Order: sequence, then C-alpha cells, then structure tokens
Amino acid sequence: MKETLILDSGLQRNDFKIHCIKFVRNFLAQNKISIQENAFCMLVNEICKNIWDHASGKGEISLELKQFGLFFEIKDHGTGKYNLETVRKQGSSLKGNGINRGFGICGGMIQSTADILSVTDFKINTDCGFKYSGTTPLTQE
Repeated sequence: MKETLILDSGLQRNDFKIHCIKFVRNFLAQNKISIQENAFCMLVNEICKNIWDHASGKGEISLELKQFGLFFEIKDHGTGKYNLETVRKQGSSLKGNGINRGFGICGGMIQSTADILSVTDFKINTDCGFKYSGTTPLTQE
C-alpha cells in the first residue's frame, strides 16, 4: 500500500505542518502500522517545515508499507541543485524561519532523528531541490 500527499498549499506554516502530520498519522492508523510514531512525526515535521520555508510549500510525501518497514520519500519541488555540505556550513538566514535557524539540516536534527529511528538507507538527495528517503523499521505492538 502506497499513498502520496501532494503539497501545494496556501496554508499558514503551522497549519501546513499539521496537515502533513495528519496525513502520516492517518496512513499509519489505517494500515495498522506500528513504528516509533512520535519520533517519525518529528522527522516529518522538520522536513515539511523546510518545504514550507524554502520551497513555497510545494512538494510531496510518499509512504509505502514494505515487508520490513515503512518506506518514505519526502521531497520539495525545488529546481536548484545544492551542495549539502555547503548548506550545512552556511546555515539559514531566512527571515521567519522559526526558532532553530537551520538546525534541522545544518545542526543535524534531521539526521539524528533518522538515527534514533534506525532508518535504513537514509538519504538526502540535493540534485533537484531536497529529497529525503529511507525505511523506518516496524515495531512490535
């Protein structure tokens, strides 16, 4: 079972993040998927915040139940190519960028959360915008 949420919203920033998290929680509940839900939602929230802040809220979230876990791909619809190490070093100067000023990608919050979740094959691809993907393992209920 795979579902995709296309993000192209005129929602305010917090409503946009809530919209993304509701999609994830509904997918997990409807498919009776057991993962570290709160940590996964924290990861999704941080990535979706970046989509709203840096890609005008345009992107998509795809979730797919696989045999050994929940595969996710979250990407913005940006068109630029980025050097991830340069982005991490420069930080964010975007006004109204919340309170962490680039800590999500620059300070390692996204990577650390993926590590806590034991995400396998976690990737951040920056060839055309930002695309995050990996598989978070299922847990026992």
